[in-house]
Amino acid sequence: MLTGTKLLEEVFSEEVLENLPDLREIEEVDGVTNWSIDFSYNSGWYNYYTVSFNYNGKKYEFEYQDHTSDNVCDSEVDVASFKECEEAVERTVTEGNHY
Repeated sequence: MLTGTKLLEEVFSEEVLENLPDLREIEEVDGVTNWSIDFSYNSGWYNYYTVSFNYNGKKYEFEYQDHTSDNVCDSEVDVASFKECEEAVERTVTEGNHY
């Protein structure tokens, strides 16, 4: 299974990737939906987050870290963590008789 840069290159066009200075800006790409950032854990001076989103019917995620101090602008995306996820199929039940 592809992950990281190889998967990014397969999922997004070269033009899209060339215009993304930061992987977190994928949120602005047409077709990206269900963008979610969840706190994962803290380790020392860093908070770690998992970003998930849907694109072309599939779910993807990646991780990044932010420095906890307000006066330190240190943030890094872990491109190697980019992966496709299995997404649970949601079933909608409608009211009425179903035969």
